[in-house]
Amino acid sequence: MSIVLTYALGTIAALVCTILCVILVTPVKKRDTLPKFFRFLHDIFNFRSLLIEKILKFFYVLSTLLTIFVGFFMLFSGYEKYSYNWYGGEYSTGFKSCAGYGILLMILGPIVIRLVYEGAMLAIIAVKNIIEINNKLKNQNEEIKNGFFSVTNENASYASTTAYVEPAPEEWVFCMNCGTRYDKSKGGCPNCGARQ
Repeated sequence: MSIVLTYALGTIAALVCTILCVILVTPVKKRDTLPKFFRFLHDIFNFRSLLIEKILKFFYVLSTLLTIFVGFFMLFSGYEKYSYNWYGGEYSTGFKSCAGYGILLMILGPIVIRLVYEGAMLAIIAVKNIIEINNKLKNQNEEIKNGFFSVTNENASYASTTAYVEPAPEEWVFCMNCGTRYDKSKGGCPNCGARQ
């Protein structure tokens, strides 16, 4: 089979599967009726669960342990130091220990890795919170559309028989005695009791 035919068949198969997924798996209304595996696919395709969070956690643990163990083994390792001169060529000047680098790597490595991964996780948490807020707002809008907050027959009859009394307008003034601002329609000054 030629490479062109391979790409053509792969493209056609991907298009057919994409159309089937969009029709059968990704609609939100169909999620509850899907089998467990297709519900998992539905959540992935609709970004209800983020895989990058789990992958970042794995690599965070791996890189932290890697710096600690490499730093630990560097305490006991070293390298041969060579020098060059123009008349004698290369010669060894002794063994150089890597213990200092190992200690630095064991201390600073996990801190730097933690800061980098915390920045990435903050971005992911922000995205998750935005998704959660959008879902809550969407559910509230659906409840309002479905009449969850609508007026029932009992409330409607009560509202029609009860007269609505408009509150008295507020009249804000300053007290002549103490200078306190208060609502004149509610009586005297709450601070000194003077009336105007």
